[in-house]
Amino acid sequence: MVPVPDEAFRALAAAFGLDPPSLRLLGGGSEASDGVVFATPEGPGRRVLKILAATQPDASRRADMAVRVGERAKFFAYLGANGIPVVSPVPGREGRLLAQADLGNVTYLAYSYPFLPGTALEPGMWEDPLIEEWGALVGRTHRLTRGYGVWDGVDSPSPGRRLLDWREELDYFRDECADAEVREAWDSLRNRMEPLAVGRSAQGMVHNDAHAWNLLLHGGRLGLIDFDSANCHFFASDIATALSPVLFVRTGGMERPLEDPEGLRRFSARWLAGYRRENDLPDGTRGALALFAQYRRVLLFTVMQEGLRRDPDGYARWKNMILEEPALPGLEG
Repeated sequence: MVPVPDEAFRALAAAFGLDPPSLRLLGGGSEASDGVVFATPEGPGRRVLKILAATQPDASRRADMAVRVGERAKFFAYLGANGIPVVSPVPGREGRLLAQADLGNVTYLAYSYPFLPGTALEPGMWEDPLIEEWGALVGRTHRLTRGYGVWDGVDSPSPGRRLLDWREELDYFRDECADAEVREAWDSLRNRMEPLAVGRSAQGMVHNDAHAWNLLLHGGRLGLIDFDSANCHFFASDIATALSPVLFVRTGGMERPLEDPEGLRRFSARWLAGYRRENDLPDGTRGALALFAQYRRVLLFTVMQEGLRRDPDGYARWKNMILEEPALPGLEG
């Protein structure tokens, strides 16, 4: 995240009626961050301001990012209006959910929302009732998105291009991948995913990153935060993303061989029981959870590839999991 100049910071805060001197850094802002988050002082009516920067040299690409951020803000405002506990954005002084400040070749984008209190869902808290509620929360978002206007992407300001589409996401990460064999895995994934694109029963606008660290527990209720990866994707992909923490933390099966198949089976069964209270998947995608676990495995390898190169053993182990794609009990359908 590039630094936010004072001129842009003040303009974006003012767009939402926030007093710049009262805002304090809440998180983000590092080189690896997608944005920087500020908050007003603790107390009733506490507000958050999140600022992102579009730094692409091509103005049309910066315009694309503004479209993505704006559509994501509209989506989680829709979820919030329909009873999902989320960081639901509030309109600014001009009635818009998104504010924009252009300085030179950088476009700064911001949205604001009420502070969502809660405790992060750490692994020690992953017990059966909470696991089931986690699944139910994601299931409710999928049930609601079936009635949402955007489900298969949106048009770019540049004619002929589509944004917020699962194919765009796949192509982006495929192009970012420096490993030739893993790029072939990306190509294989696309070929296997295309037949699953059967319409609104299987895909739509989803959170796209509903793992444990994007959940907060407050008053016995789970809330969703960080919609900056929201995208038009498969419901099965959103489920596999939510289930990925157990593969990393408890059972293996993501970047290392599976060590606890029964633990994975129990966790996924409880999570999916909660999900099915609210929504279900069409027959053609019920067996696709393992495929989308592979999608997540390849995506995260690509995101982390530079750091992994500093750990040759870890790099080789993770890559081997991609090439072998072992079975994952409990994710067969």
